[in-house]
Amino acid sequence: ALRGLLEPSDLRVDDLRFTEDEAGAFFAKALPGDLPQEALAALDQALETICLYYTWRHRFPEGLDLCQKLIAYCQNQDFPNASIKHQRLYARGLSHLASFMPLYQAEPPLRQSLEILEKLRASGDISRDTYAALGQTSFELARTISQTGKTAEAEELLDTSIKISEELEDNYLQAVSLCILGSLLWDQSEYELSKKHITKSIKIHKELGDRRGMAASLLWLGMNTLFQGNEQGEQFIRESVTIFTEMGEYDRVIDGVELAGVALMVQGKYTEARSLIEETVMASPKLLFRQASIESVLAAALTHLGHYSEASERAKAGLKRTRQSSIPFGLSFSLLVNGWLALIENQNAQAFEMFQESAEICLEHNLKDLYTWTLGSQSF
Repeated sequence: ALRGLLEPSDLRVDDLRFTEDEAGAFFAKALPGDLPQEALAALDQALETICLYYTWRHRFPEGLDLCQKLIAYCQNQDFPNASIKHQRLYARGLSHLASFMPLYQAEPPLRQSLEILEKLRASGDISRDTYAALGQTSFELARTISQTGKTAEAEELLDTSIKISEELEDNYLQAVSLCILGSLLWDQSEYELSKKHITKSIKIHKELGDRRGMAASLLWLGMNTLFQGNEQGEQFIRESVTIFTEMGEYDRVIDGVELAGVALMVQGKYTEARSLIEETVMASPKLLFRQASIESVLAAALTHLGHYSEASERAKAGLKRTRQSSIPFGLSFSLLVNGWLALIENQNAQAFEMFQESAEICLEHNLKDLYTWTLGSQSF
């Protein structure tokens, strides 16, 4: 039973339609069980509430367990002959399940979800709920595969989600889709088009009063601006970090500082990168649970500033974590930094192996700017 599981002081009630107690009580009664058709929409809404909460609190095993129970419930409903509402709920359960999985495991359930929704549409289901779910799942799959090098397909899926968001006047879906599309274009060095999409995303989030979404888009606008040599980008990123900090989104704070640190170092601003990272590390003890994830970025700045001993210690910690997470950019960058330190210690063969592995990851996942940096390092 989920009743009483959630702490009211931690919940951002203004973001939710169900309160945490209502959602927990609903699930406690509904699973396992057999629900009438009219209850399925409420079950979907309760699921969304609980999943958002678990995501914010980084309680992924509990979220995963909840989604698995929902999927099992749907599968027990004679699924091949199940109603449209049951099938749609099953698809949404698969999408939520993916949000609690590691990146390399999230793609299959999202594709299964999308397949179910596309079949519903093809069979004549023209309901708004199914169309909206199709748009949301297209976005979620695009966001996932955009991090594994499937850029072209991700862009097609984002075009779909943007089209659906415009037709349904779903401004939130349009804003988040535009932001991810902008980030993909940034990664391909199409800075002006990227800026256009991200700026529109910020405008929509601001109109919606969605500070979390606005902070995410400001982060990518900052990256875009910095990579064009404009120092105003750092201010955009700092604004993003401030909003995330105020909202308690410490995981996103770390993400922002990591990206900003890399962007500053690309411009040769190693002192500024170090200051930004260390300033953020000290901002709140709640950041300690993600401390290791920025070790590689800080190590890179320390290396270029000549602080080799501290840089080596942080670089090794960073590489250990990124190998566990398998996030392409993080792993490639961490290998690059450890390669630099191996060169400094005259371990040339080891350094070359690290540079080569980093370059292979960059090529596989279309990380162009980082690939250029890696190739330059191999020349030493």
